[in-house]
Amino acid sequence: MYEHHINEMTEAVMGAFEYAAPVNEDEKKVQDEEREKIRKGIASCWEDKIAVSWSLEDVSSLAESMGVTLTEDEVAEVLHRVLHKFDANDGINWNVIEREIEWIKL
Repeated sequence: MYEHHINEMTEAVMGAFEYAAPVNEDEKKVQDEEREKIRKGIASCWEDKIAVSWSLEDVSSLAESMGVTLTEDEVAEVLHRVLHKFDANDGINWNVIEREIEWIKL
C-alpha cells in the first residue's frame, strides 16, 4: 500500500471521530499522537499485503479520453462492476475498465 493511501485512511479515521480543530498546542500534540498511532496501525495491517487501487477519478479520466461522458452515478457503477465482475486471472487494468465503460453506455 502506498504511503499516500495510508495517510488518506488515517485522515478518514480521524474524521470519523470528528475531532475539533485543536485550540492550543497541548490539544494539537494529543491529536498528532493519536493520528500517528492510527497511521501505524493501518500501516501494520498492510505491511504484508499489496493492493492496487482504482478510483472514481481513474474511471472518469479514462471515459473522458474515450470521448464518453458519464454521470457520477455511472462512474460509480463502472467501478462497482469492475470490482465484482473482473476475472482474477486477468486482474483489473485499463482494458477491463474500458469494457465496463462501454457496457454502461450501451
